[in-house]
Order: sequence, then structure tokens, then C-alpha cells
Amino acid sequence: MTNPIHILLNETYHLLDFVRNKDTDEEYHDIYCGGTNVQCININFYTNKTENIANFETLTYDKSCNSSQNLSRGEHGTVDLAKTVFNYILQTYSNIGGFMLSDFANRYCDDVSFGEALQNTHSDSVNLFSFRVAFYGKTWYEARFSAELDTRHKKMYETHLEKLTSTVVKQNITKITFPNKVILDEFIKADTLSTFFKSLKSIYNTAELCKLCSSWLDDLINTYVFDGHMHNFRGGWYIDKSKIEYRPISVKKLTSAITKNLKRTTDSYSYEVRQQLEEYARKQRSSQTGGSRKRLQQQAYFRVLNNDGSTSDIHLGTYNNYQVNLKKYIPDNNKVTLGMLIFK
Repeated sequence: MTNPIHILLNETYHLLDFVRNKDTDEEYHDIYCGGTNVQCININFYTNKTENIANFETLTYDKSCNSSQNLSRGEHGTVDLAKTVFNYILQTYSNIGGFMLSDFANRYCDDVSFGEALQNTHSDSVNLFSFRVAFYGKTWYEARFSAELDTRHKKMYETHLEKLTSTVVKQNITKITFPNKVILDEFIKADTLSTFFKSLKSIYNTAELCKLCSSWLDDLINTYVFDGHMHNFRGGWYIDKSKIEYRPISVKKLTSAITKNLKRTTDSYSYEVRQQLEEYARKQRSSQTGGSRKRLQQQAYFRVLNNDGSTSDIHLGTYNNYQVNLKKYIPDNNKVTLGMLIFK
């Protein structure tokens, strides 16, 4: 693998493009983008097919996901980052037909980034998929990027969502413990789940709803809306390129000297490595079928971009034995500029 191509998009986002097998039939691009933290979005794809699909691996909110380190949430923050990277890829690689993704995101209830949340053990979170389905009737990626499932799963998904407006489904709900009397009273009054969630939105703001729903909402949506099979609808989402709003992108290729100026603290490396390992493990577990789950044996490495432009892979072991003080795996901050987690 050659050293990454370093690009500044719209004078705002740093993009690293790790290219493998360049100028061959197996040319492969692994793109990371953000600010001083380039782990905010990861998309990878091959360029050897007439109509190829890119894998939209991750999208993470953090204040450091733009060059000013003040990224906001929503349309002018995380959504803008994703749309900018989508447009860069579509305008640079004309063979990309769209983006495939899985929706396994969590939302922290406090307005914090993932690094801050990991320091705060009391930070509540909710499954963003079930939260958005309950209170908005569609997932975050549906609302923001018109993501869709394939025809078969889309029909099944829409059939499940109809249960939100079913009086019969609402009447059959039992064994859900609500955190306060206000929520219980609203549940008793409502004739459908849709009415129930609408009433809660009129009483509480989003942050309050997040905290109040963290202990019971996922179970309710999975059990009574998706009949215990919600996991079947969290993967296989597709964003067609025709759904991506076109926007002009300014592209500035940066030198290795500028790349060296992207500094982060040793602690932030630890948080990112830990989060990605846990996310990787969770995805692996959720993708396995049957009663038993195999041990995760794939090896994890922390790939760093050194000041001289070379890369080094630091072995972290497997997920099952990485539970040590991760800081000792992270190089001295003066000797590294960028890093990312990879698996072999």
C-alpha cells in the first residue's frame, strides 16, 4: 500500500485516500475523512467495475471532524460532511453507482462527542435505528439520504412499520416498564404506538427523550414492531447516487508537510481505537447466526502515518485479548500524525 493521498475538501475536511493495487484491475480505495480526526467517515470501493457500489462503513460525530474542530450536528455538520465526501467520490470516480451501509449507530443523549462520552460512564445512549423509527417513522439514513432496502426487505420493513398505527398491536403490549408516571399515563391514553410517541415528543425535548427511553424503547420496537427481528432490517441499506444532492466540491491536494501538522492527543487515539474495536466486535456478533457465537480471531492493527510519510502497523491482538491499557500501544504523540484501525 502506498502512502495516502491527502486532500482538503471545501477548505473544511481532510480526506485520506489509501490506494491499493493502483492502476490494476484490483485497484481499491479506502477513504477516511474528517478534520484533525480523520476517522469520522470511512468509505471503500474498487474501481474496476462499470457500475460499482461503495461500502459506506462508518459515520461518527465528533467536534474534531472538521478543520476548525467545531463541527455541529445535523444538516450543517455531520450531514454536510457525508454529502461532501459522497460528492467527491461520485465526481472523481464515475463508475460508483451508490453506497451500501448498515445502520448500527447509537446516539449519545448528552451533546458530546464519542471521546467525551467514553470518559463519562454516566452518558446514556439509545439505538438510533429504533429511536428514529419510533419518533420519526423512518431511519436517520432514510430521512437524510433517501436510503432504501431491496424490494423484498423494503416491503417487509414497511409492513412492520404499519404496526405503529395499529390499535391491536398497542393493546397487546405488556412487560414494558416505563421510567415515570407521565410516560405510563401517556401510554395508557394512546390508542396506537404512533399516538404515544407523538405525545411524548410534545412533552419532552430530544435529549430528554433519549435519556428517558434508553432503558425500554429498543425492546419495545424490536418486540412489538419487528417481532423480534429488527436486526434483519439494520443492514442492506442502499443510497443510490441519484439521491445524492449535487454540490460543487473544491479539492486541494496537500503535501506531506501539511499532513504532519494534523496532530491529535494520545488519549484521543485510545478512545478511537477502543470504539472501533467494540463496534467491529458488535457487528461481527450481530452478523452471526445460530445460538453460539464464534470467538473473534481476526487480528487488529493500529496503522499510523509517521512524520517521514511512511506507515507502521502496531499489533493490538484480537478483540478478545485487547482489553489492556491501550495507551501503551499508541506511539509517542511527537512521532505520529494520523492513525486508523485496520483488521487483517
